[in-house]
Amino acid sequence: MRRFFQWLRESVGPGEITLSHYLIFALIVRLPAVFLSRGYAFSDHQFQYVDPAYHLAFDGSWWRPHDYVQGLRSWVYPGILAGVFKLVAWFGITDPQAMMVATRFVHGLVSLLPVAAFWTLVVRWKGWSGQRSLLLFFAANALVVYSGVQPTGPTFAVGLSLAAIFLFHGPGSLWPFLSGLLLGLAFACRFQDAFFGPVLLAAGLLQKRWRACLFLALGSAITVTGQGIVDFVTWGKFLHSPFRYVAWNVFEGQAQRYGDQPVWLYAAFICLVLVLISPFLRSGFRALWEGSGKLPLLAAASLVYIFLHNVMARKNFRFVLPALVLLLVIYASSLLFEGSEGKTRRVHRRLFVGIHLVALVLASVWYANRGPIEAALALHRLEDFRDRLVIVDGRDDKLGGHYYLGRPRIEVVNVRQRHLASWLRAARPSTPTYILVVGHPLTEEGDWGRYRLERVGEYRDWPDTWSGSRRFLYRAERIRGPA
Repeated sequence: MRRFFQWLRESVGPGEITLSHYLIFALIVRLPAVFLSRGYAFSDHQFQYVDPAYHLAFDGSWWRPHDYVQGLRSWVYPGILAGVFKLVAWFGITDPQAMMVATRFVHGLVSLLPVAAFWTLVVRWKGWSGQRSLLLFFAANALVVYSGVQPTGPTFAVGLSLAAIFLFHGPGSLWPFLSGLLLGLAFACRFQDAFFGPVLLAAGLLQKRWRACLFLALGSAITVTGQGIVDFVTWGKFLHSPFRYVAWNVFEGQAQRYGDQPVWLYAAFICLVLVLISPFLRSGFRALWEGSGKLPLLAAASLVYIFLHNVMARKNFRFVLPALVLLLVIYASSLLFEGSEGKTRRVHRRLFVGIHLVALVLASVWYANRGPIEAALALHRLEDFRDRLVIVDGRDDKLGGHYYLGRPRIEVVNVRQRHLASWLRAARPSTPTYILVVGHPLTEEGDWGRYRLERVGEYRDWPDTWSGSRRFLYRAERIRGPA
């Protein structure tokens, strides 16, 4: 233990940091999130990545969203995640909670790739000295840790894209080739990350790095072709999913059905993560200017990515995660450098670091959608829960995830609370039948005909601030004899 604390002091103390120390530090920082950051922050996380992967790996039940009906999604990342599930199960870890911890750990190991690439860029290729604070900030940044451990296609693509951008700075042909491979794989996991490709190519052409551009294109072509083959096998057409995705969201205008967010939203996100507020505006814009001069490719990639996303009607913080991380790196490369400066700059630095440390803690311990998931886990543990679930006042995406239910086949019935009694009389389901109620419990004076409803449990988020995440589980038993 004494040796560990000595090693920890050496890692975070002044001076340079070796790559091995840096990677071990980054892994340790990710462990709280691996064990504690449960749940899913947005419904696609569970129903378009985890559940399809669970179906692939174990032929388990799943709800097929419209994306998987029309072919808007690639099966590349669900296939990768299914492989992780099978690997974890091979080690004997089959409980859904324990399997998800192991899955986050595997993703955490993969997320060390952009960490290593960033160290190589800063220490080996840039040759900067005294950049320990910048390196530690990147390894322990909340957005990087969250993206590194959470199993979704978009978050997995964040690490791949960041590594690709960092590695493209490398000399010779090998590093640009690896950059292209990673960028093509990122494209397969989230199509919008292809926006980084033209920026890297343009930078290489401006620098007259002809071989780097050639090998970047070659590497990208290999993994994009692999994505196209997967689409051909799964959807019947080469590169079907990205073209169908663009047609659906852009030419058919379907993205607007999710809302039209204001054009200033991404600017607000930038101000939030950079702490660009009064009285630190001068210090902040100076950090942006100086950092962009030190890392111009990162600045260009970030701005182009955000600009192209800003054109779309639908906007969300998670859509621009890789660009925000790049901006943070640019910003921190200047702000975290301690030189001759005034009091305002020092306060700005401390506030910036403090806010991101708080964000790291939240990203490491937050249990998103606790209510739905705990309800699904309760059903998982019930031996008499088999092949039917009735959801009251909710759709299929309100059940917490088929992965957590852990059943090979589930029939899901959606019913309004006011129609539940008539549904029971008409359907006459065999019992026991389990009923999952969304938002509010069933009325105590309800007349359920020849059925008796017993509340099994109720499940809520913590803190319990939104009724939409509350779940109430009932067990319906048929009454023998006269009603």
